[in-house]
Amino acid sequence: MYIAHVECFILITKKLQNLLQKIYTVKPRKRTMRVLAFVIACLMVTTLFSSTNAQVPTAQVDITCTPEEVFLDSFPNSLNNTTVVNCVLSNPTSSEEKVEFSGSGDNVFEIELIDGDEFIIPAGDSVNANVSVSVAEGTNHATYSLNFTAVVTEMNGVPPQNTAEKSVNVLGTVNQYESYDASYDSPLSFTIGGGGGEYSGSADGVIVSNNGNHDSMISMDFTDLRNNLL
Repeated sequence: MYIAHVECFILITKKLQNLLQKIYTVKPRKRTMRVLAFVIACLMVTTLFSSTNAQVPTAQVDITCTPEEVFLDSFPNSLNNTTVVNCVLSNPTSSEEKVEFSGSGDNVFEIELIDGDEFIIPAGDSVNANVSVSVAEGTNHATYSLNFTAVVTEMNGVPPQNTAEKSVNVLGTVNQYESYDASYDSPLSFTIGGGGGEYSGSADGVIVSNNGNHDSMISMDFTDLRNNLL
């Protein structure tokens, strides 16, 4: 479009040069008409040049989210498995913008956009976008990444000339917890026989289950069990 405007400007300039050469070779009345035409043409060129250099409004959006890190528990019946993240979407331009808002939970957290996913933000203004973040029971202990994104889809009711998108990350840490179960894989059985306190028998293994959300090392002491069986 810019090249087309320049070519048009060059063409009009050449015509004006030709017109200037003819103005003083005609009769006074016709000369007046030519002068008037010259003035109108100059105004057209000025308008064309101004529109060519005018800047097209540029879409922009800013996003901030707090807190920068959340800590959640994933043990059964936890009261701390959900929290709220507050994001602020800002429009720094001089035009009204429509902004789409989205979030992702790293395939770990459940995200709920409490205030919706689309906002009309006046020029130079901002809006709050609250997000509920939840973690499923038994989620492994680790630090994950939550991502929130704002995209401008309209400026003053029409699609913007440029792509305006901003994202921010919030860390999500799942706290560790420990839970263990110990059981026999089958009942211990012994046959007491012989004299002198001697005994014979068989014993099966003990199963220890880690029901926590992280890898653990445990130690087991069977001294008391052995003494009770002697």
